[in-house]
Amino acid sequence: MRPPLFVLMVSLLAASVPVLAMGSSPAPGKFKQTAPVINDVTIAYQFRTRIKTDPTCTRFASEADSAFLSSTLEDAQKALALKALGAQAAAAGCLLPE
Repeated sequence: MRPPLFVLMVSLLAASVPVLAMGSSPAPGKFKQTAPVINDVTIAYQFRTRIKTDPTCTRFASEADSAFLSSTLEDAQKALALKALGAQAAAAGCLLPE
């Protein structure tokens, strides 16, 4: 019994299509992922993830973002500003528990 014409056509097509290079992954180390930098600024910024979404609390989120992304502040100044904002947010009841 002969295979159906469709099967023959598919097998011929598959044989004639060039095989994509299976080893086309990037060279080792080319896209090396590194861990994010952890310093006083990033540690002080962690409170930002716990800020409530209440309208009265959103100012702490925007001020923290501004301080963290500021290009005019040094890292020590950023850390101090973020710690102060975290303390203010906690005093205002705007932080979720850890």
